[in-house]
Amino acid sequence: TWAGGQLQLQASSSQYIQLPAGILSNYAAVTIEAWVTFPDQLPVNCFFFGFGDTNGGEGNGYIFCAPRAGRIAITATNYTGEQNAYSGADFSFQTNFHFVAVFNPPAGSIALYTNGTLAAVNNAVTVPLSSINDVFNYIGRSLYSADPYPDLTLDEFRIYNGALSPAEIAATQALGPDRLLSNARPFFNPPQRAGNNLLLSWPLASAGYILLWRTDLIEGAWTPLTSPVPQIVGDQWQIPVPVTNGPQFFRLEK
Repeated sequence: TWAGGQLQLQASSSQYIQLPAGILSNYAAVTIEAWVTFPDQLPVNCFFFGFGDTNGGEGNGYIFCAPRAGRIAITATNYTGEQNAYSGADFSFQTNFHFVAVFNPPAGSIALYTNGTLAAVNNAVTVPLSSINDVFNYIGRSLYSADPYPDLTLDEFRIYNGALSPAEIAATQALGPDRLLSNARPFFNPPQRAGNNLLLSWPLASAGYILLWRTDLIEGAWTPLTSPVPQIVGDQWQIPVPVTNGPQFFRLEK
């Protein structure tokens, strides 16, 4: 059922979503993001999502999330070959739960974030995303025919081509399900003085940028400002920089 901008799937009716085949084609890395409610106790072995193929009633070459175990995994075969990031947290009874799964085999990792915070990571992943033959792409259904269905209410489900950074995940958590990250080049807001610092800020949706500085626009190189790191303040990224007697120039780069 669809109401109030959210989709409800009922386990008792074996309800699920099936996305088009090949939705991950040519992806080297992928990020799955969702805002979801699991209203009751999740059954053992249910899938929140599963993208892959099947063989004789078993999953075969897939990525998935097991919400009862707080686990994501990638495998080129079946469950025996799963490489996991395992938080151990049961997602049952979670409301408006922000979930992010980053499958980044080129970096040798998969990572699970819950409500903007890293919950589990595996930095020894060897299965490439090219091993996933995503014939069946399910939300709310397992790739194993014997597994149960979960009750869930879905507010937003996003698939990104590539791996979101921790800063981008923190920004999407703060922005919520109705606002997207921006690909537009950001502009600084008017700077503010705070004691001996100048507060530089830019829009929250422009996540993943680093601040560069230099004292001369003719000579010298732009230098990354690595400390302090930008912080989320309201609807902005903000960073304090010391005020000096000489000129300073700043720019953002991604």
